[in-house]
Amino acid sequence: MMDIDLLQKMARKAKGKIGIGVKLRAEVIQKNISEAKRLGLPEVEIYENPVELCEDLKERRICAAVRGTLSSSELLAAIKETYTIEKVLRVALMSTADGKPFFLAPVGIDEGNNLEERLELMRQGVRYMKCLGTTPTIAILSKGREEDAGRGDEIIRSLKDGDELTRLAREQGLKADHKHILIEQAIREADFIIAPDGVSGNLIFRTLYFLGGGGAIGAPVVNIERVFIDTSRDKRSYTDSIALAAAFCAAREHKN
Repeated sequence: MMDIDLLQKMARKAKGKIGIGVKLRAEVIQKNISEAKRLGLPEVEIYENPVELCEDLKERRICAAVRGTLSSSELLAAIKETYTIEKVLRVALMSTADGKPFFLAPVGIDEGNNLEERLELMRQGVRYMKCLGTTPTIAILSKGREEDAGRGDEIIRSLKDGDELTRLAREQGLKADHKHILIEQAIREADFIIAPDGVSGNLIFRTLYFLGGGGAIGAPVVNIERVFIDTSRDKRSYTDSIALAAAFCAAREHKN
């Protein structure tokens, strides 16, 4: 299981600056920067231009980036262009209302809508979790219970995909189980939840964070080589996102 206290300790060891994007709610970002400084986190620099944020990250003028309150569409376009990728893949670090941390993917509505992408999200998500000292147990979700196969073609396809994805994950040495639609069981037994598709994952994210009292720390972009933490621009605080970015920086510095 992810240790949030350990993450905070790692974050304080990071070298270099963290860049954070600001378009709205600048006063919130400024308050979070002051809080980050009080907690002993690295220096934080504000960026209003998403292209500049992406380019400075690529050129290592900053050690990590946090989306902050930048526009999602503008930022995703900048990431794709800067890093020459067709799609941005993210894995969100969240916590339940009672404080259990876990990773969730896919979380973008256009992500993870085929087996290949969901498997890639699993592989890259595990790589990120291992970077923080955690070897995860994965729970793969589908759109029904095992006995629901007779309740429509979409359910049948989802159940078959869940079984196949579990098989492929295990072939690659990942510890994965198909938990079907039982997310309440999955969260008790696993620390990396794989939703049936991007829309389902986004709904899980939004329901837990905006309605269910859970936490949303940040979502690393896992298909680029630099540390970029995506966030909701409606997030209540970005201090934990800054800490997550710094922790990944420190972990990579230690590895190198």
